[in-house]
Order: sequence, then structure tokens, then C-alpha cells
Amino acid sequence: MADWQKVCAADEVPLGRMKKFTVQEKSVLIAHIADGFYATSNVCTHMGGDLSKGRLRGKVVRCPVHWSQFDVTTGKVHKNVYRLVKLFTRREAHDLATYPVKVEDGGIWIAGV
Repeated sequence: MADWQKVCAADEVPLGRMKKFTVQEKSVLIAHIADGFYATSNVCTHMGGDLSKGRLRGKVVRCPVHWSQFDVTTGKVHKNVYRLVKLFTRREAHDLATYPVKVEDGGIWIAGV
């Protein structure tokens, strides 16, 4: 059974936008795209960038630090960092953690954090 927690009011994250929240001491990104709300870790798996400061295009968020890209619906890496960045940092991006989301009574609720 999932332990659901209210994160915010649904109108706090307008369509086409994303916002970070702290839930259970974790930084969580809520993204609102055409087919609904999605929740992932807000921390880029490459070098720890704040994804909420990046760019959301459709269902893909781009990290503002080294431009890794992630699908907010699945958490999967959409595009990894450039080869030159990988060469110097010796790291590449990995999939983000994702969390189940439901909208209920005007609020956004997530589970599994």
C-alpha cells in the first residue's frame, strides 16, 4: 500500500512548467505536461544539478549544468552528456527516480518517497 503525501495544490504547477519541492528530505521535481503531472528526483544523476532550473520541452527536462536530458514520464535518460563532458567529468547520467502521482481534491499527491 502506497504512503501518499500531499506535495502542493495542482494550480501551483501550471501546464508546461515544473517546480521543485522537498518531500521526506528529498528534492522532488513535479512536472506538468499535456497528459498530466509527473514526479521525479530533482537532482541530475550526472553531477547533481538542480533540474528545476533547467528547461522543460514537452516531456523532456534538460539539466542546466551539463545538459543531460531526462524523460519526466519515465525518468529514463533521453540524452546523455556530451562525450567531451564525460571525458572530463568521468561520469555520465543515469535514470532518475520516479514517483507515482495522483491528483485529488485539487492537490498533487505522490507516493514512494
